[in-house]
Parts: sequence; structure tokens; C-alpha cells
Amino acid sequence: MTTPDPNLCFAETNSKGQGMSVEEFIIAVYCWVDDTFNDLLKGQRLRERGTMPSLSDPEVIAMELIGEFFGLDEDTHIWRYFREHWRNYFPGIGSRSQFSKQAANLWAVK
Repeated sequence: MTTPDPNLCFAETNSKGQGMSVEEFIIAVYCWVDDTFNDLLKGQRLRERGTMPSLSDPEVIAMELIGEFFGLDEDTHIWRYFREHWRNYFPGIGSRSQFSKQAANLWAVK
């Protein structure tokens, strides 16, 4: 697995607001996913029982979208990229198997 080169996808952000940094991209995608996810569910819960996962469902979906955009096609690669580079933005990131199970269980809303 190769780590995506942010410079290939994004221009450096300057004082005039031109371009978008990887950090801004991650925030924008997460906000869009979170808003869309909440609009889709309209207050309904996906889980009726069990413990809540450490990552929110919108976080997992955003991570998958961003990972696919960067060319990371497998959950393992997406999980590893976010754990190594963006853990401060996704502090609830747990084990790879937990991430993969949660991502797979979201098939109905993806």
C-alpha cells in the first residue's frame, strides 16, 4: 500500500483561500456526510441494541469515501491510513476488524 500524496490532489492553501488542504478536504467530506446521514435517518436509530461503536457511522462513511478518493480500495488500507495520519481527527478509531465490521454493516445507507 502506498500513502497518497496530498500534493497530487490538492493545491497548497494560501492566504487568499485558493486550493484546499487535505485537512480541509477531510473536514468538508465529514461535514457533508454527517449532514446527509442525519437528513437520511430523520431521527431514526440504526441500532436497537448493543453498545455504540467508538466511531460514529458518519465518521466511518467519510473515512471510506476519502480513502476511495485517495485510491485506497481496501478497508485495511483505509483504516491504516487514518490510524497513522489522522488519529487526532478520529480518536475513536479502534481495531481494523471493528472498523471493517462497522463499515460492512452500513451497507443499507451507503
